[in-house]
Amino acid sequence: MIVEVDIPDVSAETIGRHRILRKIGFNAGPPTHAEYALLESLIRLTENAAFEYMQGKAAILRIWNREDDSSMEISAVFRAASHFETCLSDTHRALNHVANIRKRHDVLVKSRKKLPSSMNIYSRAQCDQIRKVRNTIQHKEKELLNGRIAEFEPFALHATGDKVPTADDNVLKTIDRLKIGKKCIYFSTIAQTIEELREFSEALVVGEYGAPGPYP
Repeated sequence: MIVEVDIPDVSAETIGRHRILRKIGFNAGPPTHAEYALLESLIRLTENAAFEYMQGKAAILRIWNREDDSSMEISAVFRAASHFETCLSDTHRALNHVANIRKRHDVLVKSRKKLPSSMNIYSRAQCDQIRKVRNTIQHKEKELLNGRIAEFEPFALHATGDKVPTADDNVLKTIDRLKIGKKCIYFSTIAQTIEELREFSEALVVGEYGAPGPYP
């Protein structure tokens, strides 16, 4: 069997790095501590979701991109599951921040006009995909703790994908999604969500702190 890993990269760069110096040197930024905390919490969750996503990708590549395919590295399988579970949890929380900021017109007023008018993360369907997988992870843990896991039932996220026959009578499997129970989500959906969270956060940073470059 031939295995291809189809997991897009996401940026792991610091969001709005200049905001830190602007805050310290010029007391720039949101007008209240509550607004400052809300924005910083969104940035922290988004950056950590990206970090965990890329760590999960690295673990999956370690599983499949091996010269010796006689055995699977179980520790890497479990690490990948843990990284992506954390990624999805932080992504879900970040999406809740986005929804909160968008509906509360009294917060981050100065930067609201900088926000993109249309994004997939504004869509209920996009958010629900993340939420349902994250909720299934938590539900599965409760079943595990209560001893209600059936024989051979998966108890953690795992990377998988479809198999198709090749012209040379082999089989090609493309690793392009995560699955737990009956719920699955494509890596492309997670990556798009994280990148849009970054774009949303960066727009708020520019609105509150100004664009990168010489101050003001």
